[in-house]
Amino acid sequence: MTVVTALLSVVALTGTACTGDEAEPDPDTSQAGSSSATAVEQSGAGSADATSSDTTGADASVAFPADTEDDVEASTGQVLFTAIRVGRQDGFDRVVWEFSGDGQPGWRAGYTDTPSREGSGDPVTLPGEATLAVTIEGVALPVDSEVPGIPYEGPAVVSAGDTELVTEVLVGAWFEGYQDSFVGVSAQAPFRVYRLADPTRIVLEVRQG
Repeated sequence: MTVVTALLSVVALTGTACTGDEAEPDPDTSQAGSSSATAVEQSGAGSADATSSDTTGADASVAFPADTEDDVEASTGQVLFTAIRVGRQDGFDRVVWEFSGDGQPGWRAGYTDTPSREGSGDPVTLPGEATLAVTIEGVALPVDSEVPGIPYEGPAVVSAGDTELVTEVLVGAWFEGYQDSFVGVSAQAPFRVYRLADPTRIVLEVRQG
């Protein structure tokens, strides 16, 4: 699928234009790498290749700061979860959660030896030697939400064939304002999490070495 076709697919799904260069990175994303690799986007009505709006376009040869410690950021307001993408970049793999609405979602991300679902406590098993639990805060329940947008209705398990570190992503369920997700990783590699705007996204990058 071409980039142009992918962008047209996203426009058709969301009803909004997507320029591909609208990202508003936070200060810690200045060293994020660019890539020509494809990613898998899953939304409520299908999939498309899309990576251009999820990168700042900086030099991919510069290693970005990352570690294996827990990462936490608070939320403000509410958003609606609409799409997820997984893809390989130069030297790292990226997972992107996309949202509609004016809120600023927060997150709790970290490696866990006992991954389990929010609410039910059911254990989670994914391929790989390690699992990153990513709990996104400030997510509205679609059936009760007044946040505009098309809620995510894609598959529960998402992957991309070319990733080197991320094996699969389990898209979890909503529970009391939280959206849980689990990222299988081939080894406990350094990672970082940050937020992008227009549209609102939370980006997880798992780095080699």
